[in-house]
Amino acid sequence: MLGPTEVQFYMGVIAIPWSLKILYGFMADNVKLFNSRRKGHIMANCMCCILAMIIIVMFGQGMSTSMITLCIFVSQINMAYNDTVTDGLTV
Repeated sequence: MLGPTEVQFYMGVIAIPWSLKILYGFMADNVKLFNSRRKGHIMANCMCCILAMIIIVMFGQGMSTSMITLCIFVSQINMAYNDTVTDGLTV
């Protein structure tokens, strides 16, 4: 029930985390989390992503479009971060 401009706006907001991948690489390489450089980051990001998706599943029907977009945005940040960390592990 959204117009084309609103859909494009929300899609643009959701895509922002993927353009910041270089920052995630610097953070994962230089900041220790749970006494590990990369494993801790993967675990924390997975937990945040799962939590965001559970919130959408449990409360999605009653949530506003902005709140759903925020949950998806948080999920996308964590997925992009994990993608960067796993790319670093494979290299």
